[in-house]
Amino acid sequence: MTAAATIRLAVWGDDLHHRSIILCAGSGRARVGDCVQCATGTAVALRCSRCVVAARGAGATPMPLDTTLPWQHAVAGVVSGVFSKSILQPLDLVKTRMQVQRSGLAAGLTYNGFLSAFPTIVRQEGVSALYIGLWPNLVGSGVAWGAYFGFYNIAKRLWVEHRGPDQPLGPLHHLSSAAVAGVATCFLTNPIWMVKTRLQLQFRSGNANSHDYTGMVDAFRRITREEGFLALYRGLGAALTLVSNGALQFMAYEQLKRLALEHFVADRDEDQLNSGHFLAMGGVAKMFSSTATYPLQVTKARLYQRQLPTNQPAGNSSPYLYKSTRDVWAHIYKHDGFKGFYRGLLPQLLKTVPSSALTFFAYEEVMRVLKHLHQ
Repeated sequence: MTAAATIRLAVWGDDLHHRSIILCAGSGRARVGDCVQCATGTAVALRCSRCVVAARGAGATPMPLDTTLPWQHAVAGVVSGVFSKSILQPLDLVKTRMQVQRSGLAAGLTYNGFLSAFPTIVRQEGVSALYIGLWPNLVGSGVAWGAYFGFYNIAKRLWVEHRGPDQPLGPLHHLSSAAVAGVATCFLTNPIWMVKTRLQLQFRSGNANSHDYTGMVDAFRRITREEGFLALYRGLGAALTLVSNGALQFMAYEQLKRLALEHFVADRDEDQLNSGHFLAMGGVAKMFSSTATYPLQVTKARLYQRQLPTNQPAGNSSPYLYKSTRDVWAHIYKHDGFKGFYRGLLPQLLKTVPSSALTFFAYEEVMRVLKHLHQ
């Protein structure tokens, strides 16, 4: 193929990653490959799925013609969040209980380890206890992932507009975009996670406890009435510090995706990425971010705990009420040492790594469907 017989097609995918198609004059054949400058000094910007073509002068900057809309990313995020949480709810319950079991919950809520927690819960509370807090978990996860993916892609687009479409986004751009999305999502979902945690920490026994919440709506109503509206945002500071978790996760996912396109996919064609790629990239990205930020997750769970009234019957212990993030750290280190900050890490990884893998897999597949329907 000679230079005179080729033109360059600068293609921008929905993830704003740049790639090019080289057309051979007269053959109608095309392949994804490196950029080749057209001898006539003409470049073409092409949006494949919409077949939008714009002729441009030599040296001109290709424009991103991404036709996906924020609501599509939000819908894909909602579906992926609900999908992953519905499958992995029991692991989430065990992880939450193990994170706080040393801080004074009701008698009987002591587990020797992750594997012993499941039979203990089933024996003492029944199989359905593994699904305590399911509805707030589904609502929270759906809202959180929908908002996160929506805000994240908006932030990435703003970066592209600021830098110009010819400048690819790097790790710091993905990190900052995810951080912005995380902060916005925290304010939307903190009340939901507060209710979910309170419900999961209730020990279900044969004796009814007047202090137990009967469900998600009851928990919202009683928390605001008994503790004030701002109680729904207790632990928000710790949750905001966990923005780093999502930021690191999305940064890692974007870099893994770039490496996959460069080394494991022919011609860097994103359409050739399959479910296995999405599952692997999502899982590895979460393993990295969760291990790095797990102490902050323990802190958040402790701050979410409910303090029962002080006039409890003898022998009925109340959880320790933490005053601040610093108080949590001091209490954990005093009673459990450094290992206390990583208590429950195994069930956390066993839950979040598959959850992230399933979430990104579902998100990418739903986005493919939505983009196809939008053509």
